[in-house]
Amino acid sequence: MNVRIAISRIEAATKALENVKKDFLTLEKSKDHCFDLNEMDKRISEKQVAILKLLAEGYSIAEIANELDAKPRTIEGILVRLRINYQYRNTTQMVAEMVKKGIV
Repeated sequence: MNVRIAISRIEAATKALENVKKDFLTLEKSKDHCFDLNEMDKRISEKQVAILKLLAEGYSIAEIANELDAKPRTIEGILVRLRINYQYRNTTQMVAEMVKKGIV
């Protein structure tokens, strides 16, 4: 792996974790989710979990698509559907909540 790519991924992962931490603290203050996360765990597919794990590691949509042999628009669509179905404001909030609950 190219050193620049490795450094870029580390920087992206660090930034993503900072955003997750910030959103996690926001979530701790507002416990207003109207769905059962244990039920969510049963309905979320392995592919969705794989996408969320890669996202939590700092991968971009294009990199995730490349890793999973999919198109970027497919990955975006999956994330949007998850976000809408579980009523998250943004993807960072969704990843933070799923990391917190051990789904990812």
